[in-house]
Amino acid sequence: MKHIPSGIEIKCSKERSQGKNRFFARRLLVEKLENQVLGIISSKRKEIKKIHQQKKKRSKRAKEKKFTIKKENFYKKRDEEKSNLLKNTSNIKLHYEGHRKRLKDKFFSNGLYNLADYEVLELVLTYVVLRKDVKILAKELIFNFGSLKQVFDASLKDLIKVKGVSENIATFIVFLKKFASFYCFLDIKKKSVLDSPEKVYSYLMSSIGTEQVEKFYILNLNSKNEILSCLELESGTVNKTYLNTRKIAELALKHNAVSVIIAHNHPSGILVPSKNDVHSTYSIKKALEIIDVFLLDHIIVANNKYFSFKEHNLLCKR
Repeated sequence: MKHIPSGIEIKCSKERSQGKNRFFARRLLVEKLENQVLGIISSKRKEIKKIHQQKKKRSKRAKEKKFTIKKENFYKKRDEEKSNLLKNTSNIKLHYEGHRKRLKDKFFSNGLYNLADYEVLELVLTYVVLRKDVKILAKELIFNFGSLKQVFDASLKDLIKVKGVSENIATFIVFLKKFASFYCFLDIKKKSVLDSPEKVYSYLMSSIGTEQVEKFYILNLNSKNEILSCLELESGTVNKTYLNTRKIAELALKHNAVSVIIAHNHPSGILVPSKNDVHSTYSIKKALEIIDVFLLDHIIVANNKYFSFKEHNLLCKR
């Protein structure tokens, strides 16, 4: 049999139910108030952040404006000072004004032999470096290489390593050295016949006497021993050049040579021919005889001296 609650129990149950409802209602109210407070705090934070950003932008613009004004004033003041300086110094000549003209006048009046080494090089540099004082650079080059001659003997790579020397300057210096050699060749070709080792040496010394690697030349001559052509045949390492006998014969035929003089340098400075030099010379002589071309001489150049196979009777030795 079921228990039927009395009136008091029902009343208590209702009161408990109403109490729970009031609790949840208060809780919802508190959460709502908390959300409202958090919303207000968040909006205030955004406003404060916005205000700070605006202040920061205004401050940045003010600084930029101040810097711009300061910069304009600086350049304006500098221009004024420059203008005043030019006005004050318009009648004053600088020490290097007219220096190039004086150097050229000295050259035309006294020649190269009366110029100092650095002045010769300075005069050369004036034709490749425009509107700039090159005296310091000329002295720097001579100091680095030891002498004026060694400056002109230097390679393109070594010249470019010097501070202040551009590729154009280095190329011009190397060109002058090659041109001097070419001029000697033209002079010999026009005025002389190569009828002695001394005349051959006078040309070869300017062309291969100062080379840092071994080079081999062939001089093709006509029946009067006049130069038809002078060609660089091979360029080897510091102490060895490989001679191409067939190529020498081909060049002799190509230039209609009656006779040939071959020559090479010894960068080591040793003037005595090696066994390989003697053997190669004999092989070349025999190859040229087949095509009716005579080998007149083989010249070795080293240390401002020469060695002639003809003078030492080595052309016929094997």
